Amino acid sequence: MAATMLFLSGCNTPAVPGLEDLGGGSDYVDVMTEDADGFVRYPGEPTRESKDYYIVEDICGQFTAKFMEGATGKTIVKAENPYPDTSIHTCHYTYEGSDSADLLLVLDYLSAEKQKKAQVDLMERTVEESSDIPMDNMVVYQEDGEINSIYFILSENKFITLNRGTGTDVTNDELLKIAANIGQKIKNYK
Repeated sequence: MAATMLFLSGCNTPAVPGLEDLGGGSDYVDVMTEDADGFVRYPGEPTRESKDYYIVEDICGQFTAKFMEGATGKTIVKAENPYPDTSIHTCHYTYEGSDSADLLLVLDYLSAEKQKKAQVDLMERTVEESSDIPMDNMVVYQEDGEINSIYFILSENKFITLNRGTGTDVTNDELLKIAANIGQKIKNYK
């Protein structure tokens, strides 16, 4: 069952729908909706002419702790943007029993192709695409074989990265599984 939240700010507020994968369709609504899994969907804004759903800059508000618990299988005790007064669009998630963030999601408006080139040419990292993540993606491996970042490519100049926090014990396999779960949810988003 999806919960519906309506925010009034004196202008046409973008909407958000329910739980199943969306790319616009018969269940498209004009009010913000939180899915049963905790993910918040934002449909197109009035200035856009499509009924596509968008990833918004409030990463903690869209990728809620409840949603990330489902994606990770772990209890999330804190979900926060430690830089709320900046243009850094991120959310840091802390697992129960941890002292610092275990996972970070970051939204960027940069060229995904230039990021790939920099990772390979400047950082001397390996970049692969994972077939387990059901959308355009890049998995960036460091020289030691550890995953540095996983990119969910939303458009040519918009992506989200999934990163491990400093000192976390999240393994490569766990990170790839979490990325596959997130990718399944956002594969039709822009």
